[in-house]
Amino acid sequence: VLETGSIVELGTHDELIILNDRYADLVKLQMIDEPIESSDDNTNGTTVAATTINTNADVKGNIDAKENEDDKLLDKNDNNNTNEIENEIEDEEKQKLLSRAWDLIKMHPRWLGAALLGSTLFGAMFPFWGLLLAKTQDMFYYTDTKKMRNEAFQLSMIYIGLAILSLFSSTLQFWGNSQVCERVSMKLRSMFFEAILRREISYFDNENNSTGSLTARLSDDSRAVTKGTGENIPRLIQAASTLFFGLILGFTANAKLAAVVLATFPLSIAASAVQMQAIAGQQYGQDKDDGNAGSIISSAFIHMRTISAFSLHEKVAEDFITITRNESIQRSKQSWIAGLGFGGSQGVMFCTYALLFWYGSKLIGKGEVTFEDMMTAILSLMLGALGLGQALSGLGDQKEGIEAAKRIFNAIDDAKNSSCDGLSATGIIPEKPSLGKIVLNNVSFSYPTRKDVQVCQNYNFSINPGETVAFVGPSGSGKSTIMNLLLRFYEPDSGEILLDDQPINKINVRWLRSQFGYVGQEPVLFSGSIEDNIGQGIDRSVENINNDEYIARIHEAAKQANAYDFIMDLPEQFNTDVGSGGTSLSGGQKQRIAIARALVKKPAVLLLDEATSALDASSERMVQESIDKLSQSKSQTTIVIAHRLSTIRGADKIIVVDKGCICQIGTHEELLSDKDGLYSVLWSKQGGQKK
Repeated sequence: VLETGSIVELGTHDELIILNDRYADLVKLQMIDEPIESSDDNTNGTTVAATTINTNADVKGNIDAKENEDDKLLDKNDNNNTNEIENEIEDEEKQKLLSRAWDLIKMHPRWLGAALLGSTLFGAMFPFWGLLLAKTQDMFYYTDTKKMRNEAFQLSMIYIGLAILSLFSSTLQFWGNSQVCERVSMKLRSMFFEAILRREISYFDNENNSTGSLTARLSDDSRAVTKGTGENIPRLIQAASTLFFGLILGFTANAKLAAVVLATFPLSIAASAVQMQAIAGQQYGQDKDDGNAGSIISSAFIHMRTISAFSLHEKVAEDFITITRNESIQRSKQSWIAGLGFGGSQGVMFCTYALLFWYGSKLIGKGEVTFEDMMTAILSLMLGALGLGQALSGLGDQKEGIEAAKRIFNAIDDAKNSSCDGLSATGIIPEKPSLGKIVLNNVSFSYPTRKDVQVCQNYNFSINPGETVAFVGPSGSGKSTIMNLLLRFYEPDSGEILLDDQPINKINVRWLRSQFGYVGQEPVLFSGSIEDNIGQGIDRSVENINNDEYIARIHEAAKQANAYDFIMDLPEQFNTDVGSGGTSLSGGQKQRIAIARALVKKPAVLLLDEATSALDASSERMVQESIDKLSQSKSQTTIVIAHRLSTIRGADKIIVVDKGCICQIGTHEELLSDKDGLYSVLWSKQGGQKK
């Protein structure tokens, strides 16, 4: 027996009972009606209880196994469907996606205009660079050194001017473009994140939408859209400017030679296209698998204690290596295509130079062109082609950007149709707080991932304002599902749920959930202080309270949840950081803070799903007394799910659930009077005596 970090008692059950000290006190707190007996006298009872637990565990295990099997089958189908959709993006849909991206881009005309101006000037620089090089080469054939010196000075000044123009235009292009793309990326990311928040809970049940996958998509997809669309607009303008001025200078110098140069462009473009296609395929394949790798990383880091406890390091590492190895193999298979495309484009360029200089020499021999004009035609167009290649180098990102845009915009559109949108302003918003009257009429429900298993079958019951109602039954019988339906985490397949005689599917989701205080089986705390976590239950945007009232409510809720004393014993008290997920607190402390967070809300309906399961016997009794006082005050309706029947014996109504059906409803005494009923059997197995 441990107390405040020290061993205070040591022995068997019988030996510690005889001592009648701390261990005996803990046992007394957990007893229902029967006297404390030795382990020999309780052998039968213990065996029955163990058998019950094992049976429930087996049932739950079978259900979980079936659920996992169904999830895998569903996920496999989803993956296949996703791949088919991605491979079937038609031109019309591409145009719609690009149009929606362009609508976001043109919302920033000032920065876009700066980027386009810089792109135009920077694109014009390349053919004029070719013109200067031609004049420079021709200059060295002057026999008059003074003339050569004057010409060199003038050209040097022009080169300096070209350098200044290049610096200014390039800065303007990249600065304006980055401003547009970052704003659009931030907008897309926020829209995508909001769309995820709007989704129903079943969306997150799908393995494709795991934490790691969503995090990777949220981080990468918005950037991919701007990289494949927004950044390409200035590049296209730069390419158009390069081509336009290159053609003017080339054809002005010599139309025949310029036409030959222009005729070689398709070869260069074709070779570059092969290279860009290979690069685009590698980039897209890498991003497509990032979600799976990210999911493994996220799961491993979050559940590191479990991985360490079961020595799963090698298995997790092997799973991650398998995914990354597959990515590497795919990229390696396509690397030779990229190499062939790049080598081919270089080979085409040198062959083109050979053709042009050969043809230029023929024209010079015929007196149809001077050396300067020949070099002007060749260099202005070839350096123009160099600038054109640089400008078009990012077009390989367009495929990736379109795929990312499809994922983002599909998520945004699907979120608009979410039946349980917690951010929606639609639905009835009553002027007064709820009374807490709940009615279920013929409600049936199956989880989306297990449509063949009906968790709720024709539930019919009513809960009056201020009542305390408890749900009991074996594990996997559908008790927690009732709370999921009340909170509209899921929609029932049939029937209706009423709150104050109003169907909840017609009530605004945010207002509906504001009327409930929820404490789950596993407490969830957010990074921050204890005060911040408890204060999450107060919506200060709705409740107009000052800071003193805010602090007072937090402290009062902590006292009601039996958390105040241990919080005040901490070095920083309510300012103590709970750590990531509450890792700096014990399970019982986290549970009490979660209860305080529900109580500070002053809800019309308090939902307690095994709310005291993580507490020790002494803390459970004190918290239970607080809950009992709240129930007796009738200030709110209380719905409790409990496996330990001694904690709900004072409930106004107990609903017994088994295999998705309601089999008994009544008070504790009424249900015990039915000796063959499930409640009476459960009571006996937990050590209670029938009265």
